Amino acid sequence: MKSSLVLTTVVGVVGALGLSVGAADAAVPAVSASRSATSSVAAIQGSASLGAALAPAAAVAPAATIKQTVVIGRSRGGRPIVANRLGDPTKPTVVLLTTIHGNERRNHTVAASLKEGRAVQGINLWVVEFANPDGWAKGSRYNAAGVDLNRNFPVRWSRSTTRAGARAASEPEARALMAFLDKTNPTTVLSLHQPLYGVDGYALKDKALAQRLAKNLALPLRSFSCTSGCTGTLTQWFNATHRGRAITVEFGKSPSWGAMVRAADGILRSVGGRR
Repeated sequence: MKSSLVLTTVVGVVGALGLSVGAADAAVPAVSASRSATSSVAAIQGSASLGAALAPAAAVAPAATIKQTVVIGRSRGGRPIVANRLGDPTKPTVVLLTTIHGNERRNHTVAASLKEGRAVQGINLWVVEFANPDGWAKGSRYNAAGVDLNRNFPVRWSRSTTRAGARAASEPEARALMAFLDKTNPTTVLSLHQPLYGVDGYALKDKALAQRLAKNLALPLRSFSCTSGCTGTLTQWFNATHRGRAITVEFGKSPSWGAMVRAADGILRSVGGRR
């Protein structure tokens, strides 16, 4: 499953509520008029291999929250899929993914809080705030092709599952996330969702981590088994193909902004980080 991916390396800080990656690129849309903040990219340094792009950024002030920003791929609609590196690149790697379903509007605030808050310490954290930028732009669960990206990954993929795509990994967003996770090979992947409420205990690979998350996020440990069994999910794919562990966290239908900001620190505590 290992693969290479050409992407653009961006050195600078990308605002949590907007993205500028050049005139030809479609921006990740603003996420909240009430929480607007505009930041710009300091410089763009052409194209590089995935390995070069994921190398530690040079000459970045130690206090900078965002140490590195890369475009890891493009959505079906042509929007950039952006990953931000926070924390210490010499520490264990953790990847946090939000809004793989674009109509789950609040879970991205955990990523935004981590990007805008104090510098992360103790872990090498990558944050993908808009894993489904087309769905986010439309307020839709699905990407521009009408595919549920969290049913499109090539482990237990099923053609009979609604909107799973024409074939496993048919969607560019899924392929971009797979290549990124293959290359970074994190010890932990956390996929944040709504509207269910709890830390997912279905097909757990690391019960102790799930219990820490449940405690630190004040959420129940529950099994979200998709009624007849989940198919083609990102966490299933990662757990089956990598040594690390992936867990889904569901924050309920309408968590408050403050609760999600507090959740950012609860997640850090659960995976060995702090700020």
